[in-house]
Amino acid sequence: MSLNPYRNESLIQMETYETDTARADALVGKVRAKWALLRDKGFAGDYPVEVLRSSAHSDMGKVKIVEIFKWQSKQSQVEVQASAEYQELLSSISSLMEGDRVQDSFTEVVRGFNSYFPGTGGVELLRGVCSCLLTVDGMVKD
Repeated sequence: MSLNPYRNESLIQMETYETDTARADALVGKVRAKWALLRDKGFAGDYPVEVLRSSAHSDMGKVKIVEIFKWQSKQSQVEVQASAEYQELLSSISSLMEGDRVQDSFTEVVRGFNSYFPGTGGVELLRGVCSCLLTVDGMVKD
């Protein structure tokens, strides 16, 4: 039996945008609006979205904005392309950017996974109640 620790292949989406300092807040607002639309229409999964904003790069005064979210399914990635609202938001985001949007897809990783964690049935270890006596020297006994 093979075990694949990466679930939901390629449903995690990361997009990177660059702009100048003056337009950074407006771009963050449009990115948030894009994500809200994806959630409202059922295209994005229930994971929290992360929108990260850098401070201005000292060399060129540019701000980098990174958006990370999860698609609901592979089909939702295809269906959203037909949405006029989504295309309008992408267009307004592009008008605030400098350069091209960088888009990457990733797998979902199991956080905290290491070689000592049991491969099969490990999730069950995190559920339920354990009744036992605990002794910590100098603190708690039984």
